[in-house]
Amino acid sequence: MRRSESQAQNRQVNSGAGVYYDHVSHFSYGGSNDSPINPDVTWCFTGDQNAIIPHTTSESDLHNAINDLHAYGNTAIDMGVKWGVALLDPSTKSLIASLAGASGSGVPSVAAGRPEQFTQSDVLKVLVLMTDGENTQQWDLYDHYKNNLSFVWANLDNANDLVSGSNLWQTSVQTQGLSTPNNYTDDQFFWSYYDRTRNYPLGYSSQSEYVNARNSGPIGTVPAGQGPTYANNVRQASWQELFATFSYRNVNFTPAPELT
Repeated sequence: MRRSESQAQNRQVNSGAGVYYDHVSHFSYGGSNDSPINPDVTWCFTGDQNAIIPHTTSESDLHNAINDLHAYGNTAIDMGVKWGVALLDPSTKSLIASLAGASGSGVPSVAAGRPEQFTQSDVLKVLVLMTDGENTQQWDLYDHYKNNLSFVWANLDNANDLVSGSNLWQTSVQTQGLSTPNNYTDDQFFWSYYDRTRNYPLGYSSQSEYVNARNSGPIGTVPAGQGPTYANNVRQASWQELFATFSYRNVNFTPAPELT
């Protein structure tokens, strides 16, 4: 399963009790020159690769899951402990209840009332931690790069195209105007392929055309995790789109001076 660009955003699992459990974003720290990046080398796998088995009474399912684990990245013991403790915590009960007995969930219906309360006298909660080595580190994106718009603009061939389909000569980088998002007249863009600066991004022929497009708003509905696309199929890419397309080391993630 190949991830869509919107999947690069930071994800949360809602316990149903107002408690959210964050996990790291889907991005490639390095080692991939593919575009879109290879989902097999993303820091947090997409789809059901290395998926958690929340509750089960099947020993064979556990053995199969262990045998199917795909090693990648570093040894992040804290992340294993985090999820192990979370699935022993009663705050996840409504989440487990929604999976219990559901087709394809692998969670038996008997688990509907779990995890039990910590005060339940006949319940013993045990966390078993297994690791292949010394704890190292877990990479993640800075919060700003999980949900916000980037300063990279792409002049797409079609409004519904992915940013991954654009070439260098179709992209421009906003260098000024980031701190005044509602004032488009002070925006400046560097056209890297052409080594020139303009007060409008590639895809427009003048500042007035660009300002009119911004004032008119995005064309169509903006999908989750994607940046808005304006007239002439010009899109302000989201950070999610960029990290879903290029490896971390290939994205200029340093904030502009206005944002630091």
